[in-house]
Amino acid sequence: MSDQPPRPGDETSADAPQTAPNTCPACGGTGAVQGKPCPTCEGTGEVTVTVGDA
Repeated sequence: MSDQPPRPGDETSADAPQTAPNTCPACGGTGAVQGKPCPTCEGTGEVTVTVGDA
């Protein structure tokens, strides 16, 4: 299990059931907004989302 809290754009932590990485909607997966690290995904280009009926 991960001790990392969810990033600002995450719906939940990565170790929660029924989650998957998804492209960050704020930066389109580039990890940057206006030449700076994306504040939503913290520059990773991915956010963790809940999938299924969780």
